[in-house]
Amino acid sequence: MPVHLHYHLFRIYLHCPGTGTGDPSNGRRFRGGCWACAFYRNDTDTHHFFLDEGTQADACGGCIIVKAQFFLNKIIDFVVNFTRNRPWLIVAGFAVLFIITTVGVTRIRFETDITKRLAEDNHIRADAKYFSEHFAGTEYADIFLEVPEAGGFVNPGLLSKVSAYRNRLLAIPEVDKVVSVVDGFDYLHCLFNPAGSGKNPPGMTEQDLSSYLYMLKMSDSDDLKGMMDDDNKIMRLRLHLNNSGFFSANSVSQKALALGQETFGDTVQIETTGLITLLGEWVSGFIDGQKRGLIFAFLTILIMMSISLRSFTCGLWSMLPNIIPLLMLGGYVGWFWDTVDSDTLLVAVIAIGISVDDTIHFLFRYRFERERTDEVAVALDRTFHFSGRAIMITSIILVVGFLPYGFSDFFTVRIMGTLLPLSLGGALLTDLLLVPAMIKLGAFQFRVKRRNQ
Repeated sequence: MPVHLHYHLFRIYLHCPGTGTGDPSNGRRFRGGCWACAFYRNDTDTHHFFLDEGTQADACGGCIIVKAQFFLNKIIDFVVNFTRNRPWLIVAGFAVLFIITTVGVTRIRFETDITKRLAEDNHIRADAKYFSEHFAGTEYADIFLEVPEAGGFVNPGLLSKVSAYRNRLLAIPEVDKVVSVVDGFDYLHCLFNPAGSGKNPPGMTEQDLSSYLYMLKMSDSDDLKGMMDDDNKIMRLRLHLNNSGFFSANSVSQKALALGQETFGDTVQIETTGLITLLGEWVSGFIDGQKRGLIFAFLTILIMMSISLRSFTCGLWSMLPNIIPLLMLGGYVGWFWDTVDSDTLLVAVIAIGISVDDTIHFLFRYRFERERTDEVAVALDRTFHFSGRAIMITSIILVVGFLPYGFSDFFTVRIMGTLLPLSLGGALLTDLLLVPAMIKLGAFQFRVKRRNQ
């Protein structure tokens, strides 16, 4: 990011605002050794792109990097001509892109799974997969049922409701198994009341329940202590989950509460807990906070752009090229990913900051050039020459700088080298294609005072 800012300052230094051609003394500063070369020597000579063609020849004696600058100028000339001659085509293309990506955003389903952030051959992920396939898994959720009446759950009618509630929990796709003290009661009841072939044992009476509970307590099993309290008023149900995602666990918790309300009504107090469930609730709050943060950022940017451009309409139009890169990001993950990790929002926050920065540079320079000429085409040409090159070069530098993160084994770091360059590329396209096309079609009308040429 410092290179991004330094470059714009560097361009301003080379070009005097009054003439746009630069003070001749500036060229002399680069003769005899080219201190700019020394300053950017560790940046693989990318600084040569920073200078326009004339300054390069004067500063570095016509080095071979000028050829790359010539290629860059060709790209800029093509973009200028394309936006000048095909503005409606550009706007139509971005309109189609807007629709497709918006539909993709609606398909996003967030899920946070810590193990899936690791590489597939990571030992932690491999162990979790092994336990999930061969054992009960490693993820649990707990449900606590509490009744205020004396005797608690030693009640056949209430226990039958608990059994029905357990069966309804097993119908939830994310639940593999439900473990509770009811399993012990059922086992003992079938053991002491054998039934004929195809027949069920008779129903449990309150006396049966008391006897079974007494036997379980006399077994001195620590498992019972964790499943029911001494007063028999609090019962615990442990859910074995087949999904280690935080959102999935939170969804199971919400479904369990709803099913409990339908099954017991107000007679039983229900509470869900467990580490993964609590994390799911926390991540859900985190996602909601990020959404509110993005909305606040957009509103703040809208206000600042409207004030800076001295027009609410222009400020409103300027938000479009800042939204599209985020829609491209959201549309991509929505269409091609089954679930989207919550850390993807970090990329969105960074992308909006960079895209806004480029939009500001382009529109402010265009507004400045409109003060110097009545011709929109001339003002656009000058804007491309001054800020267009800057936006393109800084975007390339940022993309190249972030690409190495794409080789990381950790998901959060890897998306910084994959999704973030995608967003930067989208921001570059919108600033160099969509914004000039909107200018040509009259979307940005500035009230400016004429300056001397």
